[in-house]
Formats: sequence, structure tokens, C-alpha cells
Amino acid sequence: RETVAVLTELALRYSKTLAQDLEAFAKHARRTKIGVDDVILCARKDERLLGALREYEERLAEELQASKRRRRADE
Repeated sequence: RETVAVLTELALRYSKTLAQDLEAFAKHARRTKIGVDDVILCARKDERLLGALREYEERLAEELQASKRRRRADE
């Protein structure tokens, strides 16, 4: 139980710090919304996470492009 409590506390602290960092990055860029670039910036020290996030970002961009092409074809 003690281990679970400690891990929970660490996760909450990490989440709070991450949220504050994301907010600060968006604010620095004079934006009100947190974007993918902010998340990638937070992950810059963890190469594996950074790679996964960039792959995800590319997949989202490809899906968006495909969706736009389908809409144009339907018109």
C-alpha cells in the first residue's frame, strides 16, 4: 500500500509539473491553447517518447490530409 501511495504521489507531482510547463510554453508563444508542439517540447529530453510523439503527429497530419481529399472528392 505504501508503494502505491508513493507512486501515486509521484505521478500527481509529475502531472502537475507537466501541466505547468505546457501552460508556460503556450503562454510564451502568446497562445491560449496548448498544442502538439508544446507537448513535444516537454518530451525533448526523452528520446523514445519524443519519437513516439512525432510519429503520432505525422499520423494525425496524414489523416487530416486524407480527410480533406475525401471531402473535396465528395463535392
